[in-house]
Amino acid sequence: MGPAATDVSARTNLAGKFTPWRPSALGRRAARLTGAAERIIEDSGGQPPPELVNRIEPLPILQQALEPGALERLIGEGRRLAAEDAVSLALSAPDGDEEGDG
Repeated sequence: MGPAATDVSARTNLAGKFTPWRPSALGRRAARLTGAAERIIEDSGGQPPPELVNRIEPLPILQQALEPGALERLIGEGRRLAAEDAVSLALSAPDGDEEGDG
């Protein structure tokens, strides 16, 4: 499930139009999904390197889209999500309104 969450995060990143000074709801969602995916992958013992499974690494895109403090906080929020909540977030409408992060 962790790799699937990473894929959703990467696709969300690619779908969004980000600027560092105005992060989109998609960028915030992608950061939370990235955190959830990281924790799930760690809990399950890891995964093959992204380049071996043709996966896009979402973190470089997020680092350009979000301020460092906001990115760290959002990834932390994602890491604290229960697996069921991470799945719900991944399956939710990507253009839904989320709280603003300034």
